[in-house]
Amino acid sequence: MAKTSVSQLTSNVKNQDCPIKFDWLNEQTPVVLSLDVARHFGKKHLHVLRDIGKLSLNLPKSFSQSNFGLAKYTDEQGKSRPAYNLTRDGFTLLAMGFTGQKALQWKLKYIEAFNAMERKLLKQSLPTTRPLSTPSDREALRGLVCAWIGVAGLPYSAAWQQVNAHFNIHSITALPKAWIPDAIKFVQSKIDALQQAALPPVETDSLDEIYNQLQILSSQNRQALVAIGKKISKLTGPLYKDAIARLGYKQVGPPCSADSILYCLHSPRYDSLHYLDKAFDSMSHAILTARAVLTLAAK
Repeated sequence: MAKTSVSQLTSNVKNQDCPIKFDWLNEQTPVVLSLDVARHFGKKHLHVLRDIGKLSLNLPKSFSQSNFGLAKYTDEQGKSRPAYNLTRDGFTLLAMGFTGQKALQWKLKYIEAFNAMERKLLKQSLPTTRPLSTPSDREALRGLVCAWIGVAGLPYSAAWQQVNAHFNIHSITALPKAWIPDAIKFVQSKIDALQQAALPPVETDSLDEIYNQLQILSSQNRQALVAIGKKISKLTGPLYKDAIARLGYKQVGPPCSADSILYCLHSPRYDSLHYLDKAFDSMSHAILTARAVLTLAAK
């Protein structure tokens, strides 16, 4: 038989002669010590241990282990001695073999004591009353449920039925105020799941393809701008210089000289190349960063 772990918590139920002492098995099942049973029924403890042993031989092992748990006690000489912790069912089977008027009286006392302890346990296990939420308390929850309905396309009643079922309540009016944060988290998780499902999967292969296309486009555009620049240079060479000289701008001074005006004509082309390169670099950096994040997430 397996040794039973019993908590140190003890409880007494008083009777006319002496109290019936209880321990708690796993803090939820009251048990009595075989030594106390022997004293109350006027039996030698050795004989009670023998009777329990005989019963256990004829009982399923699972029943014996659950209802006759090995225990120990210290005798008057300070020595450790074996005993058993008996549940209600274990005690009932054992006491069936005890006869006589005195034995009957103690059987009734033990039954009364077990009933009292089980009532006490039941009372302790009942959930405490929680203050219910008010419509004002549920305002944020109501708004989130409406958002959920909009995303999921659910009927209004169906959304609330899911909330009620999750918290095992018949109506949202029975939702305790303390549970509102959990209810908000529940509804938000539903919205997040729908939004996540709506996002198309992005694969690293697709990002590689976009990156390659971007590099090709960058090269092609740069080549096109350089080619246009060369054409402009040819036109703005001797032709523009001669035209500017004929108009007399050369005598105005260095700020309005032919070279200054030609620089103003050429600078937009260089700016275009600079901003184009910067834009392509930014896009390339974003793609490479996204690819790195997806690769890490896949590991």
